[in-house]
Amino acid sequence: DAANLTVNYRYAPDRTPEQAEAHVAEVLGEYDQLIVDDHAPPAMPALTHPLLRQLIDRNNLEVRAKLGWTDVARFAVNGIPASNFGAGDASIAHTQGEFVERHEIELVYSALLDLLNEGVS
Repeated sequence: DAANLTVNYRYAPDRTPEQAEAHVAEVLGEYDQLIVDDHAPPAMPALTHPLLRQLIDRNNLEVRAKLGWTDVARFAVNGIPASNFGAGDASIAHTQGEFVERHEIELVYSALLDLLNEGVS
């Protein structure tokens, strides 16, 4: 008898891909075979980059961990500073109850417009 199990293990950027795979292998135990056919590493936040620092500081933004994987990780692997920044509640994103308040969209618009107009000081 055999069974296949697909595991979507998301981990913080303080772990290496090797540590993450070792953890999954440990959880599966010695009688299970682990085959990794895809791996998307997490991104360390580029909070010291001048552009992102200005965006955060000028707008008194709260910085917090992102739920789930995003393309920011792909940028980070290539040395390109990036951020997830937008309106809405990430904990309900892509669900039936997802919504966003107009004032949140206006705040994001204002912050980005300011950054484009004023640049990095």
